[in-house]
Amino acid sequence: MNNSNGGEQSPLLKRREKMETKKRDEIQAELYNLYDELSDDELINKIKGKNLQLSEKEKSTDPLFICVSEDYLNADIRLMIFGQETNGWGNEFITNNNIDEMLDLLINGDGDNPYYLGYKGFFSEKACYKLKTTPFWKIVSEFIFDLQTANQDKKIDYIWNNVIKMGKSEIGFPNDWYNDIIKPYSNNLIIKEIDILKPDFIVFFSGYKYDKYLNDIFGILPKKSIIGFREKELCEIEIPNIKRAFRTYHPGFLNRNNQNRPYSDYLKAIIGEINREYL
Repeated sequence: MNNSNGGEQSPLLKRREKMETKKRDEIQAELYNLYDELSDDELINKIKGKNLQLSEKEKSTDPLFICVSEDYLNADIRLMIFGQETNGWGNEFITNNNIDEMLDLLINGDGDNPYYLGYKGFFSEKACYKLKTTPFWKIVSEFIFDLQTANQDKKIDYIWNNVIKMGKSEIGFPNDWYNDIIKPYSNNLIIKEIDILKPDFIVFFSGYKYDKYLNDIFGILPKKSIIGFREKELCEIEIPNIKRAFRTYHPGFLNRNNQNRPYSDYLKAIIGEINREYL
């Protein structure tokens, strides 16, 4: 979907130029203000009360709050890449009522605690790439490397996000939390994050079974298969004010299924579709 409009400036270009007039600190402040919405006493007490009723492995952990980098803001091609959910991110949700301290810890980390890096230390400063043995970071890092190799004249950077922004202490979907906490309170954050950070492209490495959660966030999304793939394998989904958005399998499945179909096929197809926008 090429959004060029002849001599008239496209809405996407206007959005990008509007963001580029802002400094990094201003954009991060917008994110802080967004996340401050979770300081609602009723919500905090609801989460704390629910955590008291659950086993340790089912307790809600901290939400995934984003730290934006200068590299992302200065990139020629900006992406937002989604996984499924956070597993064991941070601590049990909000151990005290100081929302400012929680935001600072989750975004910037704790310099005195090497095991608590926050979003900035873990992702923005690329500690996550030490986890290339995990399928998600292995395949995402290959995808970004291949995209950059195919666009050596452009700077590329991305934001990491998750479809489910509040996970549980152990691996798996937070069933105890979704309907009464995540869906009404957390899903709206994603739409606002996209509006603030204005990625050019979005890639959901979430798998087709998470389409129902994407629908909860965005409404029913029109889908279009990519040539050579069934819709459940790889498709384009239409999200307003985004050049192109794609959904494919989670890297865990892509890695396990590599002998049946190399995951490089999926990465090449997405890169090819992105590059079509710059022909």
